[in-house]
Amino acid sequence: MTDATTNTRVWEEWAGRWHSFQEAFVPDRERLLAAMAEYAVLASDGRTRLVLDLGSGPGPAADAVLRRCPAARAVAVDFDPWLLELGRRTASAADRIEWVEADLRDPGWSQAVPVGPYDAVVTATALHWLSDAEIRAVYAGAARLLAHRGILLVGDAVCLDAPRLERLTRLAAAAHETAAGESWSDFWRAARAVPEFVQLIDERDRRLLRRRPLIGRTLAAHAAALREAGFAEAAEVWRAHEGAVIAALP
Repeated sequence: MTDATTNTRVWEEWAGRWHSFQEAFVPDRERLLAAMAEYAVLASDGRTRLVLDLGSGPGPAADAVLRRCPAARAVAVDFDPWLLELGRRTASAADRIEWVEADLRDPGWSQAVPVGPYDAVVTATALHWLSDAEIRAVYAGAARLLAHRGILLVGDAVCLDAPRLERLTRLAAAAHETAAGESWSDFWRAARAVPEFVQLIDERDRRLLRRRPLIGRTLAAHAAALREAGFAEAAEVWRAHEGAVIAALP
């Protein structure tokens, strides 16, 4: 077996491990991604040509749309160098994705991506890392990049505006994480031990190690930020426990 083959297998094995690891934190994650892709296609009557994936990681949201749209292309934006490389090497539609390194916390992030316009802007399990002001800036940037008849799709933890029921969704999510078996710290400790990953994860740590996820927002909070950014409609279109998909139209 050649070194190149071994290297490819390492990346593919870790792609599978990453997706399994993410399932622990986002119940029914594959269905969430499928719902986002379905609405992206429906909004364009099946004519989706260009997709922007924000906080893309290795590109599962873009990948989900591109699998449904063989003629479409995507731009994937993230600030984690290891996850971007994981996507370049393992995403099923990687050859139709342009990978862009940019920080959504930077007010100028939208200047780093091709101008579009985009038929769909998607973001999956990324916005809970951002502050309220940063989320508003992301929505404003997305609105500028989106086609007139485009759609924005947000898949993330979206809190219920009902305290006792919200507590139950958190308990359900916690039970799901416990059953999955691999913790956040365990995953990254094991990844750091892989020789092929050392430089990328060292750089990832330099950029991101001190960042912490924030509590999810309610639909009302997202809807207010979307209206401020210029979106005419916003609604929750899918949910499983804490995980939900919000769709917004200009």
